[in-house]
Amino acid sequence: MMTNIVPSSITRSANPGEMVSTTFFLKEVPNGILVATISGGDSLIRVREFWSLKTVHRWLTPEELESLPPDMREKLEREGHYEQVLNARVGEGEPLAVTSDLSVWGQIEFNAPATSGPKTVRAKLVVGGEEVPLLFLIGNIQVEFLVNEIVVHAGQWIDLPIRVSLSAEHPTTEIILKSLQPWVSITSQSLTVPSGSSTNTTLKLKVEESAPLGLMSVNLWVDGFGDTIYIPFEVSVKEPINIPVTPEQGFCGVPDPAGPLGPLSFGSPESRWNRGALRVSINTMGCTFVNAPGASLTPVDVITDAFSRWQAVSTFFTFTFVPPNTGEDIRVVFGGRSIYHKFGTPGGVLGSADKPENGNVRFDSTETWSEKGGGTVPGTKSLLAVAVHEIGHALGLLHSNRPGGTMFPKYSPGLANVDEESREALRLMYDWTPQQNLSDRGTSDKPVLGVTSSSTFSTQVDIPHMIWKGVEGDSGIYESQFLSGGWTPQRRIPINIGSSHSPALASIGVPGPTPSTGLIMAWKGIQGDQGLYWTRKLGDHWEEQRHIPGVGSSTRPALANVGGRVCMAWKGVEGDNRIYFSVFDGVKNWSPQDPIEGVGTSDSPALVGIGNKLFMFWKGIPDDSLAYWSVCDDITANNLNWMPQQRIEYFSTYEGNGVGVDLRAIGTTGALSATQRGNNILLAWKGVEGDSNIYYTIFSNNQFGGQINLSSVGTSVGPSLVHANGISLMAWKGVEGDNTIWFSQL
Repeated sequence: MMTNIVPSSITRSANPGEMVSTTFFLKEVPNGILVATISGGDSLIRVREFWSLKTVHRWLTPEELESLPPDMREKLEREGHYEQVLNARVGEGEPLAVTSDLSVWGQIEFNAPATSGPKTVRAKLVVGGEEVPLLFLIGNIQVEFLVNEIVVHAGQWIDLPIRVSLSAEHPTTEIILKSLQPWVSITSQSLTVPSGSSTNTTLKLKVEESAPLGLMSVNLWVDGFGDTIYIPFEVSVKEPINIPVTPEQGFCGVPDPAGPLGPLSFGSPESRWNRGALRVSINTMGCTFVNAPGASLTPVDVITDAFSRWQAVSTFFTFTFVPPNTGEDIRVVFGGRSIYHKFGTPGGVLGSADKPENGNVRFDSTETWSEKGGGTVPGTKSLLAVAVHEIGHALGLLHSNRPGGTMFPKYSPGLANVDEESREALRLMYDWTPQQNLSDRGTSDKPVLGVTSSSTFSTQVDIPHMIWKGVEGDSGIYESQFLSGGWTPQRRIPINIGSSHSPALASIGVPGPTPSTGLIMAWKGIQGDQGLYWTRKLGDHWEEQRHIPGVGSSTRPALANVGGRVCMAWKGVEGDNRIYFSVFDGVKNWSPQDPIEGVGTSDSPALVGIGNKLFMFWKGIPDDSLAYWSVCDDITANNLNWMPQQRIEYFSTYEGNGVGVDLRAIGTTGALSATQRGNNILLAWKGVEGDSNIYYTIFSNNQFGGQINLSSVGTSVGPSLVHANGISLMAWKGVEGDNTIWFSQL
């Protein structure tokens, strides 16, 4: 049933002795008297406050006007400034006189008695004759650690068995278990626990190699019903031990992480070829090769075929075959322990390869090889399948966690083609176009990218858009479109808006007979104005700006369209590092700001939606250059459930006493940017203080591939991303002292 109260139902949970609260507002305000009451609830739920806001006009003081840029000063001096102020505030059951030009808000408080056992409390919020159902869940989720003592060597992953129990008062639900603390991390894991029952599971726990030794207090984060419960436990950290990296890699000698495999990764940032025309030599001395009946292939034919399969899916690489020891870039050889210490045992490691630009591909000469393996010639291994896999390493790829994939580290003689995952990895590493200088425009911040679309019964056309703030001293907002492979001339948005930062963009549905989208834009005010504003462009013209009451930020906000709903997140005002969240009702109102618990930033977050899931990425608070991410699994839910923050980390190879893989965190000085690319998320950012490089990665199945450096470019702020018509676009301001906007596409 439709209701004028937002949200239309409310669920909250708490442990005994806790108090939680939430806000609501009215979409339309009548003329008359309103009263807010709670029906039911066992006196545990009450309306704490019920208030109205009015929009007032005031003239800026001479001091305020003097601080404004010249392009805004004249307008505000002539027209004045509008802001929302408190009109009246009452308690539960008290009358609130309202008129249709006011906005009306309320706060509900839920109090769980300290002595209460598990309990479910139902009630109704009643305002102006309309009702909203309330559900208050009281009771603990029980977690039992199924080991007597948790002992971990520094730098080691372990399996941690636990039992999770849910009281009968709780309905069957899906919870998320994880932990991310300075020295200890637990891989995020979803678990469905039946009502009144328990479920066993095994968590993956890692202690960082640099962790202090001894007994360490840790919290397991249990996320469910919109709240996070922290379960304390202790870990005994012991001296690190030097153990070989052996993640059941099967046939391949390239190392993997000591924990779960990540998505297809790109090796270390430096592990790329700086040129695509490569010379390859193939030396088959020592190879025992058997042909299938009727075939007359040589090992050289098979390995050449493997290289040709990679060349067929890449616009960057071309391979020329030359004799050995003639200045080749990649050397293919066969041998035993003398060329690789893991060779020499039939059925063991079959092949190995070095990262770029070392250029060695090796096969075990103790094996008997055929083109396709034992399916056609019993007792042999597939030279084609192993060669395709090892060449992928030689081009810069690490292993994939997708069974059946080209780069999955388990031998399968039928996997001799380059799959789409590996093609995409090559594109990401090598196919960005050279940077293009858009010399007709400049900014003191980052440009932002968005996309509009129009559809017919058979086609959809996407048009990328670029919007940015002007250079230093120019708070105007400019726009351009990407048409026929190029950007149209810049145009100042003619609705007298301004900002100290570039705005945020997202798509928004346009009413009409055919599916199409326009743009919604949000931004912080000009210098000295921390208010947030928004407007839409549903056709050819931007609407007049609207102020979002009661919120503010010291930097630009972030927008995303998730399943047709426009969501906004932003950092608080100066001195407030919290991240806030709101949802647009599609007409003119934003839901009350909701701080996201347990997170903070010194800049703007980045948002991207896939289906009904909303992902958020952000830099840490001041003095914390690490980056973090979280996800809200169902943006359509009445109570949004954000997963506890996790560091953005990827597995990367290293060389020291041998070769291994470690987990590395990315770092940045500012906001990240993200866009959906296929079923994955493409993420980009500027480096840490003193590093003006641009880096990017792919985010797949809640894990990150290796970071990649966009060659020969730099920025002082950070890039922006958008994906349209099968192409990813990136734009950025130049390095310090260069206000030009630069551009590349993939």
